[in-house]
Amino acid sequence: MFKIMFKDRFIIVLFLVAVLSGLLWGSKIFGQPLLEGGNENFYNDIANNILKHSRLVADKNDLAAVSEPFYSIFLAGVYVFFGKDNFDAVRLIQILFFSLAVLIIYLLAKEIMDNKSAKITGLFAALFFPLASSAHQFTRETLFAFLIILLIYFLYKAQGTFPPRVDQFQAGKIQWFIFYGIMLGLATLTNAIAQFFIVFVIFGFLLTLQKDFFKRDILVKMGAFVLFFAIIVGAWSFRDFGRGPKALNLKAGSILSRKAEMMENVRGEDYLRHFGGQLLGYYFFEKDDFNPSMLLGMPQTSKIYYGMWRAGESLEQINKKLSEDNLKMIIGSPLRYFTISFLDFLQFNGLMLPNPETFEPSPGQNLFIKNSHAGIPAVIKIIILLGIRAAYWLFFGFMIYGLIMGAKNWKKFCWPILIILYFNFAYAATFGIPRYSIPIYPFYIIFFVYGTNIFFGRLKISKDTSFNVA
Repeated sequence: MFKIMFKDRFIIVLFLVAVLSGLLWGSKIFGQPLLEGGNENFYNDIANNILKHSRLVADKNDLAAVSEPFYSIFLAGVYVFFGKDNFDAVRLIQILFFSLAVLIIYLLAKEIMDNKSAKITGLFAALFFPLASSAHQFTRETLFAFLIILLIYFLYKAQGTFPPRVDQFQAGKIQWFIFYGIMLGLATLTNAIAQFFIVFVIFGFLLTLQKDFFKRDILVKMGAFVLFFAIIVGAWSFRDFGRGPKALNLKAGSILSRKAEMMENVRGEDYLRHFGGQLLGYYFFEKDDFNPSMLLGMPQTSKIYYGMWRAGESLEQINKKLSEDNLKMIIGSPLRYFTISFLDFLQFNGLMLPNPETFEPSPGQNLFIKNSHAGIPAVIKIIILLGIRAAYWLFFGFMIYGLIMGAKNWKKFCWPILIILYFNFAYAATFGIPRYSIPIYPFYIIFFVYGTNIFFGRLKISKDTSFNVA
């Protein structure tokens, strides 16, 4: 990979564009403290506890970590070298991760598409504001996106031919399987949502290798991949060896409780309003007793959670109780679960717009609600909303078309397709908000460019044929 990077002059241009894009979208936040409350202070507190107490906890009184450890370890590592609470150092390093992720996406696109399409893909990714602006936030998305993109690159290397050729498909050298196992392990310790992607990987190799999958050398390589993944993840799960394995995080109870809360409260007319709000924006579906922001949060769950916490229950006890209380309801109402999960699917793929105060990606579904921007006439608001949505759905239309066309060449596009399917299924089943989709947008961009090329290529051929016939 690095030999290719030094030979390709466009790499330098693309890297500079990505760095400048990251700096531009971070221009309002450099030199500023972290936002009060929310995830930024949460991860920062864990990082400081690592340095002070050598423990992965959100607070010195907590008995267990509530979140996966790798992002907080990354923050602590930056503080060791650049000083405690050096927020700008973290932001600059995350811009570097973002820029490297853009380069890897370009190299991937270059191997599975033509050179011009790869350059367009790289520039699109470098200038795509949710990717660039997330680099200055103290959230996991930038690091997680980098790991996921590198993970897909290693999968192609493990595939054995790069670019993959149908007539030469075979497993690559064992070190690529080991690298992939390590990378998937680190991605899982950054965000546990990645943990079951291992099943999709095995399924992908089974489909592409077919009978060869069961050859001894292939099974050995797959075993090495699983082993190194298990070592990385197991080191965290068995952190308290005497008490047995622990969950990767303590969020499952809250997620199940929130899903049950939505199943109970989002019904009938409210469901239709949320459905319409996700498709077109909540501006068109507001009413006095309707809360457009309900899907983005969990008001009842938060009240129950903090009530138990103030009563002295540990985070492990809270997680266990919330899981047990709500899992029965979810299992007993599969249709309701599916309908709410569909809203989470739409919200996961929801429009993101820059917050004018910080440039961070914010849910576009809430634009103009609650009589905001009162100075703008209603007609202009409608034109703006429908114009933005038209461009947004046009992007997804070409992306889905590219995804379908890519599926016809499965052995070339299998890994980007599988990561897209996995993330959409996983977040729809749990809790999908627009920010969580940032790590897979580079793959959306690949299929958008691919789909656009095929569509207009066929349109041109059709016009040329019609002209010749006439």
